[in-house]
Amino acid sequence: MLVYEYEFSGGEKMEENKMFDLLEKIYIEVKMNNKRLDTVESEVKKLGAKIDGEVTLKQDATLDGYKQSYEILNDVKIIVSKNTDSIDEINMSISEMKEDINFIAGKTIRNDSKIEKLNKQLKAVK
Repeated sequence: MLVYEYEFSGGEKMEENKMFDLLEKIYIEVKMNNKRLDTVESEVKKLGAKIDGEVTLKQDATLDGYKQSYEILNDVKIIVSKNTDSIDEINMSISEMKEDINFIAGKTIRNDSKIEKLNKQLKAVK
């Protein structure tokens, strides 16, 4: 059997069998590293899917919260609008009552003054 020797740049010599053994070891390590990389890649994909699922759930929950808040806000707006209309009606009624009170107060003053005149006239007649 012929054994070849190879000389490397550092002056080191290596036989063909040893070189084959070394290449075989390197090949085995590369295969093992590929398996590890495949495992890591698989785990990363699983983790990515899990993250996507969690993010989607959280996103959906957030959107539901915004929808609920929007609906509540609209309900509050409707209630405030109704209350504003009621307050406007009450203010109108109060304004009308003030006018009526002022009218009655004016009549009362005129009637008081007529009563005083009539009292003076009665006293003059007695």
